[in-house]
Amino acid sequence: MESELYKRYALLKASGRRNEAKACLDAFLASFKTLAEKQLWVFEFLESGDFGHKIRHEIYEELIYPVLLDGYLKQDPDSVEWLAKTTSNLHEMKSPHPSLWRKGEYTLLREAYELRPRSELGAILLQKLLREFEYAHHEWPMGILYGSDGATKHECEEYLRDIEFARSLDTDLKHSEYLNLFEAQVREYLGRI
Repeated sequence: MESELYKRYALLKASGRRNEAKACLDAFLASFKTLAEKQLWVFEFLESGDFGHKIRHEIYEELIYPVLLDGYLKQDPDSVEWLAKTTSNLHEMKSPHPSLWRKGEYTLLREAYELRPRSELGAILLQKLLREFEYAHHEWPMGILYGSDGATKHECEEYLRDIEFARSLDTDLKHSEYLNLFEAQVREYLGRI
């Protein structure tokens, strides 16, 4: 791996020299010989956060994705978490691995949390669930939504499981009253359908 090529690429890109930057990036990507080299660079790059909202597709597809996929298949929680954090890149890939097909940020974060529970991930997951619940019952008492439609029996049962998971994440019981209310609404709605 020739990390100086990446630094040169970044400078050329910043100065607007696109053709030279692309050639430098291609040389950088070709300089990796082993998966171990890729892993070392990828996790350092991701931890730096020096890539904005989205990672350049060549870097993602040729370096980052293969490393994260390898870790995902080995159930490495860091790799799963980074796949979640890079879903905007993941979903633009032409042919992601079948086990990742249509998995979103929440699903991948939950997988990472189940592999290695961490309070930061738990807090993120709890907030995502609370937002989903708020949307689901915003038309109450008319009903409970799932997406843009009324929830089915199966989807209500899924909400009940998610409520239990949310309770396990709400360790300070800050949201227990709200979770109790939403659970009661889901159960009442279930009785109507």
